[in-house]
Amino acid sequence: MAQDSTKKSYGYGKRPMWQWVAIYIIIGGLVYGLIYYFVLAKKGGYDNSNPTGSYYNQQ
Repeated sequence: MAQDSTKKSYGYGKRPMWQWVAIYIIIGGLVYGLIYYFVLAKKGGYDNSNPTGSYYNQQ
């Protein structure tokens, strides 16, 4: 029969599963880093342009 010469497609192609897991982890880390940098890091930290701490109010 001609079914022996047909190729079977298995999901992600020729790469092993561990490589896809590594790729997803790297991409996820990059996305998380970008979100952290652009969203969370802009709101936190020290703001020296408007000092309103207790040290400045004691004078």
